[in-house]
Amino acid sequence: MLSGFLFIILWGTFVLLLPQSTVAGSIPFVDALFTATSAVCVTGLTVVDTGTTFTLVGQIAILTLIQLGGIGIAFFAILFGFVFTGRINIGQKSLFSSTMTPHAQWDIWGVFRIIFTVTVTVELIGTILIAIPMMGVVGDDPAKAFYYGLFHAVSAFCNAGFSLIPENLMAVNGEPLVIIPVMILVVIGGVGFFVIDDLLQVIRTKRRHSLTLHTKIVLVTTTLLTVIGAAVIGLLEFRNTFAGESTGFLIMNSLFASIMPRTAGFNIVNMAEMLNPSVFIVIILMFIGASPASTGGGTKTSTFAVILLLIRSQFQGSEAVSAFRRTIPSETLLQAQIIMALSTALIIIMTFLVLSFDLVGAPIEITGRGIFVSSLFETVSAFGTVGLSMGITPYLSWAGKFFITLTMFIGRVGPLTILLALQKRAGSVHFAYSEENLMVG
Repeated sequence: MLSGFLFIILWGTFVLLLPQSTVAGSIPFVDALFTATSAVCVTGLTVVDTGTTFTLVGQIAILTLIQLGGIGIAFFAILFGFVFTGRINIGQKSLFSSTMTPHAQWDIWGVFRIIFTVTVTVELIGTILIAIPMMGVVGDDPAKAFYYGLFHAVSAFCNAGFSLIPENLMAVNGEPLVIIPVMILVVIGGVGFFVIDDLLQVIRTKRRHSLTLHTKIVLVTTTLLTVIGAAVIGLLEFRNTFAGESTGFLIMNSLFASIMPRTAGFNIVNMAEMLNPSVFIVIILMFIGASPASTGGGTKTSTFAVILLLIRSQFQGSEAVSAFRRTIPSETLLQAQIIMALSTALIIIMTFLVLSFDLVGAPIEITGRGIFVSSLFETVSAFGTVGLSMGITPYLSWAGKFFITLTMFIGRVGPLTILLALQKRAGSVHFAYSEENLMVG
C-alpha cells in the first residue's frame, strides 16, 4: 500500500517537473511534490493555481493522479497484475479485501466489476451534467466545456476538490446545475464502493438481500452528519456568507458547505470569511471525513460511529457494543480507538510543526494570532484529504509544505496502515506480566 502510493506520487512529481507540464516551463520541486501528493491523496490543497499554472499536459497528469488515488492503489494493483501475469496473487487479494470490503472472503471480482462500472458510469453522467452549465464559464466552446465537465466530475467523484477555475466553485455560486451534480458525485464517492455494491444488490434482488451492518452504519452516520452540519452552518451563516439568499439557495449552499468538508474540498464561499463557530464545525467534519473503501480520507464515518456506540454502551452499562441487533467485535472497537488516538496525535504534532515555521510573504490579515486557527484548519484539511483552506496554502514555507504533504499522505493511506507497516515483525509473545490497576480519567 505504502509503496504503491509513494511510487505514483514520485511518478506524478516527475511528470509535473517536465517543461511541457507548466506554462512557465518549470516549477519548484517542492511545489510539484505537493501538487502530486495532493492529487494522489485526493486532497485538493494547492500551492499554485491549477488552471493557469499547468498546461493541458500537466492538467491531464493531475487528473490521472486523482483517478489513480481516488479509486485506490489496490484496484490498479489487481488490474495491472492480471493484465501482465494473467492471475492475481494472494497478497493482492489480501490487500484488496482489507481496503475495499469488510469481509475477507467477499467476491473480489464482483466488487472489482462494480468499482469499474460505477466509476465510469457516474463520472460520465457527471461530466455531461456539469459540462452544460460550464458553457457559461468557458464561453461558447463545447470542447472546452466538456473538458471542464470531465475534470470537475472526476475531481468530485474522487473527492479531490481540484478545480480549473481560479476561484474554485465560487465562480459558479448560485448555479444549481453545477452545485447539485457536484454534491451528488461527492456523496457517491464518499460512501464507499462496498456500500454502493450492497445497495445495488438490494435493488437487483428486490430486497431479498439485506444490508450489511457496515452499510447501515455508513448511511445513517453520513446522513446525520450532513443534515446536522447543514443545519448548524446554515443557522450560523444565513446573516454572514449566505446573507440575502432565498430559502432554496440557503438550503442548497448549507448542504454544500456540510458535504464538502467530508473530504471533497470544493468551496463556494471564502472560508476565511466564515464565522468562528462555522469554521469549528467544518474542522470537525473534516476530521471525521468520508467512509472506508471510498475515495475520501479522514478518520472515517464508521470509526466515529463505533466510538459513539462504545460511549453509549458504557453509559448503559452494557458489556457488548451493538448496533442494528449486531454485536461489534472487540477487535473493531480497538482499531477504532487506535485510529482516533493516532489521528488526534498526528493533528496535534503537525499543527505544531506548521506553526513553528513562518509563512512566506503572507498578507497581514492572515498572520498574527489568527494563524493558529488557519494552521489547524490546514492540517485537519490535509489529514482528512479535504482541500479546503483559509488561504495560507500558497504562503507555506518549504518546511510547512513538507509537513502538510506528509499529513496528506498519512491521511490517505491511514494512520493505522502506517503503524502496521512500520511495526516490528516480532515473534508471538506467550506470556503476560501480572496485572496492576491505575487511575485514568
